[in-house]
This record gives sequence, C-alpha cells and structure tokens, in this order.
Amino acid sequence: MAQFQITDDLKMFLCGNFIEYSFKQDDNGNDLKADRALFETINRPEEIFFLAQSCNWDDGAVIPCWIVDSPLCTKAAALTIFWQSAPYEYMEHDFGSKIVGWCGGVDEEQTEILNLLERLVKRFERNDFHPLSIKFDFSVWGGKLLVKDPKWSVPNEFFCDASGIEII
Repeated sequence: MAQFQITDDLKMFLCGNFIEYSFKQDDNGNDLKADRALFETINRPEEIFFLAQSCNWDDGAVIPCWIVDSPLCTKAAALTIFWQSAPYEYMEHDFGSKIVGWCGGVDEEQTEILNLLERLVKRFERNDFHPLSIKFDFSVWGGKLLVKDPKWSVPNEFFCDASGIEII
C-alpha cells in the first residue's frame, strides 16, 4: 500500500493554524479566528485529509465546513468529517431546517453542522470530490446509525472502507 507522509513542519503549520486555534488569544485577549486566506493556500488533498483527521470540533464547524467545501476534499476527508460530526444527533432534523437549542432559540452552531451534513451528502450524490484515493477505515467509526425517525438517509457508501494511499 502506498503511503504519503506529512512532514513534521507541515503538521506543525496545519495544527498551529487550524486546530484548536480558538483556544488561543491575541495580544488583546480576543479569541483567535481561523484564517480563510491562509486555508486557501493549502494545495494538496493529503493536507486537507490530515486536517479532517485532526479537527477539534470544540473550535466549531468552521474548519470542517471549509474542508467539505474545498475542491481538494476527497471522499476519505468527507467521510472522516461526517463520522466526526456525530451524524445521529442531526438525523431527526430535516435538511434546511433550523435546530432549536435547549433555551428555545435557534442553535446556530448545530444548524451550521446540519447544513454541513447536507452539503456533504449532496457531494456524495454528485460524486464531486478530488479524484485522489485516500484510505478510509470505516471500522474506526464502525457501527450503525440508530435513529428512531430519521429525516434523511445516509448513502451505503458511508458505511464502507475506501482504498487508497495511507496518510501518515
């Protein structure tokens, strides 16, 4: 099996700028925000996949959204984002709906994740991914989605391994 190694310097760059960035503050004490222009300098699908594997959802859905919307997003990166998102928590909501939070108002962050899942499923329906084949091991996430009354279905492909190069 072919492998692609992300260098330590590149890992430090990607993690330092896109993983747990919201845990840091600038000189004025403001939480740092993700830099979209810097994200757009990423030019390899292997790097996008590395970010997908490394996402910390405590930062919110910004980076996962950028990954899924990127032309460099591979099926393996999209599947990783899908399973990390805890999709069973969103399947009782129709695509396009607003999720109401426990206080009664719209939960913007949860609604953003539902919208992300909709875009992701639609990309699979169109088979609209970067053509590089990257290994995805479903057994890491494995299992069934047990949702009593799902409002949308998950394609069978989401429950399968994907063959390709291994990113290390």
